[in-house]
Amino acid sequence: MPTWDDAVKEAFASCPKSEVHIHTLQISHSLFSQTYWFVRQRQDMILTLETGQDQLFKAAGFQFTLPEKSEDGLQDLNVAVDNVDKALTDELDGLEGTREDVKITYRMYLSSDLSKPVQDPPLTLSITDVKITTFSITGRASFQNFLRKQFLTEHYNTETFPTLGD
Repeated sequence: MPTWDDAVKEAFASCPKSEVHIHTLQISHSLFSQTYWFVRQRQDMILTLETGQDQLFKAAGFQFTLPEKSEDGLQDLNVAVDNVDKALTDELDGLEGTREDVKITYRMYLSSDLSKPVQDPPLTLSITDVKITTFSITGRASFQNFLRKQFLTEHYNTETFPTLGD
């Protein structure tokens, strides 16, 4: 079965040597005052999202490691964003105790075509185990955090199910 690592190796191998990969991260939460957009470059860039909308991505240093193949079925992506805006660290600190996960969206662009990301739809994951230090924010991103998910997704009450009151 192909892994993330295999897919990335194939994408890099099929790309011309002159092509530069431009990696971006979008960090969002419903309680944030804004969505944070980062590009792993030395300067800010305006890139076109898969929706056709132009978006300013702020230059930032970040690293990520693709998930490894594991027996337990969990595939986590480790992410570290360096020298982030204080506003983002303050907003992450303010989320303690909330049930909703912070979402991270990864997009890769090719330098020859900034009009759309390579993959559509982009990879969106939930961040868990966030650690904030003076120099960086690190976290583990996964497809879905089942441990924080409400057990019964539907509420059973007499309004929705009238026969429960009989």
